[in-house]
Amino acid sequence: MIPIGKFLMVWYTSQLLRVYVSLEEAVKALSEHGFAGIMPKIANGNYAWLPGKPEAKGLPELIALARDFGLQVHTWIYSYGQDLSGELAAIKAAYGIYGGDSLTINAEAEYKRKGAAVVAT
Repeated sequence: MIPIGKFLMVWYTSQLLRVYVSLEEAVKALSEHGFAGIMPKIANGNYAWLPGKPEAKGLPELIALARDFGLQVHTWIYSYGQDLSGELAAIKAAYGIYGGDSLTINAEAEYKRKGAAVVAT
């Protein structure tokens, strides 16, 4: 499924709690303001944000709440392109836990360096 509509990209759930009292309040606000879904980050390079890790705090709850409110969940990772087998393992581990309607791979500056075209293919 391709994400179409307004989505909130979430790097850390703790950022939402700086604005909202609870994750439920945050997701309810997204729903009320016409957002189609959320895009929570589930890995950074070869580091999967698995339950129990600091980066994953609140992530399972956020994803469950989004689904309860009928929002789409499109997870994403940042790719550095330096350890592709490690990145694939992180994707497999994290996506296997959190799932999603799709997975987006954010590959930016690291893929613009000389020789990166080989990595990107």
